[in-house]
Amino acid sequence: MPVKGEFTMQKFNLHTHTFRCGHASGTDDQMVLSAIEAGFELLGFSDHMPYPELHLPTCRMFYDQRQEYVDSMKKLKVKYQDRIQLRFGYEAEYLEDHQELLEQLHGEVDYLILGQHFKAIETNPAYELVYDYDAYNNDEDVLFYAGQIEKAAATGWFSMIAHPDYFMLGRRTFTPACAEAAQRICAVSAKTGIPLEINLNGVHYGKHEYRISTTDPASTETTYAYPFRKFWEIAAAMRCPVCYGWDAHAPLVLQDFSRVAVAEKLLEGLPLNFIDRSPVE
Repeated sequence: MPVKGEFTMQKFNLHTHTFRCGHASGTDDQMVLSAIEAGFELLGFSDHMPYPELHLPTCRMFYDQRQEYVDSMKKLKVKYQDRIQLRFGYEAEYLEDHQELLEQLHGEVDYLILGQHFKAIETNPAYELVYDYDAYNNDEDVLFYAGQIEKAAATGWFSMIAHPDYFMLGRRTFTPACAEAAQRICAVSAKTGIPLEINLNGVHYGKHEYRISTTDPASTETTYAYPFRKFWEIAAAMRCPVCYGWDAHAPLVLQDFSRVAVAEKLLEGLPLNFIDRSPVE
């Protein structure tokens, strides 16, 4: 298992999934015990927000699993209260037509983080309810993404913006629209104080070749979709509050400090404004 090395460990992680989402492994207890072994003082579970109309067993928990999730989290808080602080919530999307549901779920948990993965829930040609995952594939989409984050922040319901540079997963050029989106997202963070998450799970998508300049076709770089350095250059310049998020889908991920080393190398030299305590207490 990789060691911490020179990394001054962040003592909290608010981005942790459970087996209920269908693409994570390990029990709730195993996640907690792994976090304790890694040295975390606060662990936040934030499984993907369930939607009553979505039944996608490999993507997120079903809506009727909600109460079992809440009950399990409350029991863990008591069981491990002398060893680690535990909080629980959801990684949620902001959708205009689901605000009532979002407000309801916000009231049932300790916190929400904003993990904007799609633009809308729609009906496909087979009349099945689906969402368009990894939907931000052109300049219009990217600016729509920024707008969703602006509207989400205005609700006051979110404690952190997860993988704010997620829109680069569907792009291969950092266009002026991408720069505008980054500026708008960072402006939200700087104004509201909502931390931006340097997501440590983006590396699992692998590296891709990106054009960094639209005026110079030769300006390419092979890198990860996120963390994406051009985004974080803007975040650093605007002094946005930032923190790491392990986005853990398995217990041992919480002990994998090699991911931090990758992020540090990608963002080397940037004067990022790291927060020193969890925004969720």
